[in-house]
Amino acid sequence: MATNIKLTACYILNIFDLIVTLFWMQLMGLQAEANPIGRVLLQSPSATVAVKTLGVGLAMLLLYIMRNRKVASIGTNILLIAYSALTLYHLGLIALS
Repeated sequence: MATNIKLTACYILNIFDLIVTLFWMQLMGLQAEANPIGRVLLQSPSATVAVKTLGVGLAMLLLYIMRNRKVASIGTNILLIAYSALTLYHLGLIALS
């Protein structure tokens, strides 16, 4: 699979994570966030949106620019696996609720 497709999929899954996290936060408060860094960011939802859209987008742009390097290729694959697993986790929580 091409790097640009993998990174696009990661970004879409990142936005899904953001939406689901904000939804759970509305229902359950900050304890809905398991990630301690995310919990700090969620104290300001606008900061969370900025980091998740701009910060992650810039990191993915860097991976795309460096796509011909092995470390960037490995990082992209790890990122796709991580976001896929996180998405499955979110979907599981949604199914159970």
